[in-house]
Amino acid sequence: LALWDKWVPVADPAAVACGVAKPDRQLLAMCRARKSTWVYEPSTFSVSQQPVRDKPNLARQQRRQRFADVRCPETQTSHAVIGKYATRAAQEGCWRKRGMWRQDLSAEHKCIVLTVAQRFNFRPGDLVLDWGSGCGHALTWAKMFFDVDGLGLDAVEGASAWAQRHAFGKFCTADGANLTWVPNDTFDHVISYAALYHLGSEFEQCRVGRELIRKLRVGGHAFFGWNRGDEMNAWG
Repeated sequence: LALWDKWVPVADPAAVACGVAKPDRQLLAMCRARKSTWVYEPSTFSVSQQPVRDKPNLARQQRRQRFADVRCPETQTSHAVIGKYATRAAQEGCWRKRGMWRQDLSAEHKCIVLTVAQRFNFRPGDLVLDWGSGCGHALTWAKMFFDVDGLGLDAVEGASAWAQRHAFGKFCTADGANLTWVPNDTFDHVISYAALYHLGSEFEQCRVGRELIRKLRVGGHAFFGWNRGDEMNAWG
């Protein structure tokens, strides 16, 4: 892993009155404390390796192996309206804190990640699926502060290619309406923010939402935020 080539957006959720905002140093200390008390498989995803202090959970090992075996689809035809996002990616928007957005909302977006992660009790080694991952900023924060492992899906090739190189996680350019290649019963958490509404009809949004739920393990969590682009489009 070439850490020198990774990029973590700097953002202060306290600047937007985030209810769960904590200094980065405190978040990192909390993450280290969780890692010292929670046994999980290392990020190599090897089912043959044994945790030092406890017997590994077989179901968890199997889920992590399915995650490790995921391969991005070779060709996908996107049904999303991606014109402006492709332009922003081409203009190196991923290197800026605004990412794929019209303006800098990084503090708000980091607040959302921290809120969801703490609400869902993200633990080291948890698997997270981000549907509409853009530049991968959300999964980078999730990895940095909660040590989870993520799979990001986005229809914009420029964004997912940048994320694969510079963000933390595994990223695929994919038609989000077709999830047959993503294993079921695998992820601890599914997140999606300001993405599902691109599918158009409420029927299609609900269909894909149900498919995403199937990707969760029993007892997993899902967060779908900002699904009404017609009412909140000023930020997009």
